[in-house]
Amino acid sequence: MENTKWYHKTWIRVLAGLLVVLLVFTTVGYNILRLRAESFFEDLAGDDNYLKEKSKSYTDSFDPENIIFNMTLYSDLKKLLEAGEYEEAIDKTNSLIESETDEDRKAQLYQLLCELYYNNGDYEEAAKEADNCVKDLMLDLDDNALLFCYIAAISYMHIENYEKSIKYIDTILAVGEDPDLYYYRGINNMAAENYKDATTDFEKAMDLGKTDTDVYYDIGICQISDGEVEKGIENLRYVIDQNDKPELTTAASNIISVLSQGN
Repeated sequence: MENTKWYHKTWIRVLAGLLVVLLVFTTVGYNILRLRAESFFEDLAGDDNYLKEKSKSYTDSFDPENIIFNMTLYSDLKKLLEAGEYEEAIDKTNSLIESETDEDRKAQLYQLLCELYYNNGDYEEAAKEADNCVKDLMLDLDDNALLFCYIAAISYMHIENYEKSIKYIDTILAVGEDPDLYYYRGINNMAAENYKDATTDFEKAMDLGKTDTDVYYDIGICQISDGEVEKGIENLRYVIDQNDKPELTTAASNIISVLSQGN
């Protein structure tokens, strides 16, 4: 499986750093980060291969035991999915849900609909359907239920409902700790201006073994945003010393330079 995570976007952190510099030297309130949150994540759909590969998506797998695609009635839907015609597949799936009388098949169709909305970039509808899928599956918190928790988390992040996104991450973390999930929750908290919580999440991710340069940069940005300028500069200096990601090295250097000029 590909190791690159769908929420790892280096330019997000660079933008965050630039916004912090702006905040330090103007009277603009910290809500500028919230207003720019959509820009933070506008290209996220292009980098979510990890989530899509992790999912047991009906759009990628049609095994003989699948009770939906083993039926001639659904052959047209299968063709649309194989062709990647998601909008047409959404219309077809909604039509089949209305006419379907078997509750098991209808439940599968709703799960498929959720993934189709997500793959098509309709995150409001994906979040709504993921909510329903999770409710139906929560009695048995298996991989399938966790998949829809993931879809809900990323969909709510896209529509800037960071609180609900974080709640779904909390649900997954209750099953087992994972450094990338703590890091992801930190990104949500940073976008929601919860800088102390974001710092705690990033530090937890580090404790669990995530020690790449991005984490130090993110912690530095959050600390500066929260008024802990010296601590933030210390973490940014670590980014500069590592010098393994040129864009972060340049951004960290520029931030420290501007902060120094302001003293």
